[in-house]
Amino acid sequence: MEEWRTLPWSELIRRAGESGPQFILGYLGMLRRHRLPPDRIQRYQDRRFEWIVRHALRHVPAYQAERHTVGAGVHGAAGLRLLERFPVLDRWTVAECPERFVAVNARRFAPKLRRTGGTTGKPLMLYLDGCTRALWNMAVLCWMQWAGWRPGDRSVVFRIRYGYQPGSSGFYTPYLVARSRRELFLNAARLDDHH
Repeated sequence: MEEWRTLPWSELIRRAGESGPQFILGYLGMLRRHRLPPDRIQRYQDRRFEWIVRHALRHVPAYQAERHTVGAGVHGAAGLRLLERFPVLDRWTVAECPERFVAVNARRFAPKLRRTGGTTGKPLMLYLDGCTRALWNMAVLCWMQWAGWRPGDRSVVFRIRYGYQPGSSGFYTPYLVARSRRELFLNAARLDDHH
C-alpha cells in the first residue's frame, strides 16, 4: 500500500486523459510485471508476441503470403523465435505500399496516423493503435521516474517526437516549451549546425 502513496497521481491522471481510462490500470500492471522473475517476464513476452504474429498473419495483407511459412507452429511456445521465420523488411518496402501493412480490422483498435522522425531517411507514416499509444506513454513515465524525475520537476527532453501527428505544428521546430509540464523539448530530428 505504501507504493500506491508514492505514485505520481497527477501525472497518471494527465496521461490517462491522453491515453484513455485504462491507462492507470495498465501502468500499475506494467510496474507489477517489471518486478517479476525473468522467466515469467519471458513467458509474458512470448505470449504477447505470439498474439501479435497470429493477428498479423490473419489480418495484414502483406503477411498473407507468409501465412504457411511463418504460421506453422505459432500455436506452440515459439515466442520471439518466430521472428526467424518472418521476412526481413526495410523502410522502403513499407513506404512504397503502406496500405498492405494495415490490418483489415484496424478500425476496431482506434488507430491514429503518426509519422516517424525520419532520422534514417524518409519518414514513414504509420498507424498506432490505442494500446500502443498508451504503452508508449506508460514506458516514458517509467523511464522518467527511474531517472529520478518527479511530477513538477523541470525537465529537458532530447529526442524525436514519437508519434508526431501529420498536420500538427512543431515537427520542424527545433524546440518547444510546455510550461504547464515544466518541460523543454529539444527536437532531435532538427539536429544541424544551426540548432
